[in-house]
Amino acid sequence: MGFAFAATMVLGQGNQEAANLTREGIEASKAKDWDKAIAAFRKAAQLEGHYAPNLASALQQRATIYVSQKKFQEAIADYSEALKIKSDDPNVYERRAYAEMQLKDYDKALHDYNEAIKHSPEEAKYYQVRALIYQNKGNLKAALADAEKTLQLDPNNADAQSRKKKRTRRTTTPVKRPVITNPTIALPSDGTDPKIISTADQTSADVDPTETPAKKPAKSGTSDSDSMQQTITTLNNQVNRLNDRLTSMQEDDRYLLDMERLTRAEQRAESLRAQLIDVQSKMADLGAKLDQVEYYLKPENIDKATQGYGSTRPEDARDARRRQLENEKGRLQAQINILEGSKVRLESAIGTADTEVDLLRARLNQQRLDADAKKTDASKPATPTRKPE
Repeated sequence: MGFAFAATMVLGQGNQEAANLTREGIEASKAKDWDKAIAAFRKAAQLEGHYAPNLASALQQRATIYVSQKKFQEAIADYSEALKIKSDDPNVYERRAYAEMQLKDYDKALHDYNEAIKHSPEEAKYYQVRALIYQNKGNLKAALADAEKTLQLDPNNADAQSRKKKRTRRTTTPVKRPVITNPTIALPSDGTDPKIISTADQTSADVDPTETPAKKPAKSGTSDSDSMQQTITTLNNQVNRLNDRLTSMQEDDRYLLDMERLTRAEQRAESLRAQLIDVQSKMADLGAKLDQVEYYLKPENIDKATQGYGSTRPEDARDARRRQLENEKGRLQAQINILEGSKVRLESAIGTADTEVDLLRARLNQQRLDADAKKTDASKPATPTRKPE
């Protein structure tokens, strides 16, 4: 889900400094100065505990920047501090697990996804990525179980369907590779033995009749079939290499397309967050004004405000002042309600955008792992096959 800052600031006695610090943090957030925002929100949270969610949100924002800069250790530190404030937020566990996966710390990533699933057990994407972690750790049984769970929650999940099929194929009896058999050599239609045509029959009579024919370097039917077998094998290898090259090109195209989609999704999520921060800043300003109007609406304050009017009917002056303040209060409340609706829509849109970003990152990570596995397999020397004697 999207990050959210406190929408209403309480300006009562004893927390004015915390409110001012929160204002300062929101302004720094709008300027994307996350270090300054975090420092302000941290001081505000120390003064007033209910401002702590602002600090957690700013820490997540800065951690997102660290991830984009590949500063994964710094990102993990910010996510860890945010979890001390929001320990029941599965999204923070998921984001920290992503950074840990980039460092190949699969044990910690697995722990964070376990926590995310504990707090949100019906979220299919958590099982999907945990299946990937189990696969990387070599726990194929657990990976298959998570793939099946993903399909239970999201039957149309193509990645889980593919992983389940791969795991099923690996756990069952290996499929035998197709064997190229030699072509059948048919006998002549008259039933006689096949003859070998050779110029050796045209030699002169002084050839030693005691010399055995087997010693003559004649071409036999077996050598013809071996040559044909070698030709078929060569052609088959060429076709396989072409297929591998075509598959590699298609995978590269898919990877580039997913990278472009990820970039656009991240930009869209960042734009939505900027709009959300702007809405929350306006709500904070209107909330402060509303608190001030409610303060002025107190009877003793209305009396103080109308004492200097010099009217012979002070009750009329007080009623006029009260109506003015109530109209102002209604106008402010209406604006806050409109902004509240915008805030809800933006948070929903940010949640959708974050889900798309997470799925694309998981897909790209899987593609990188598959590519590395293929390179490793290709670098292994092929085991020579022995020809039957």
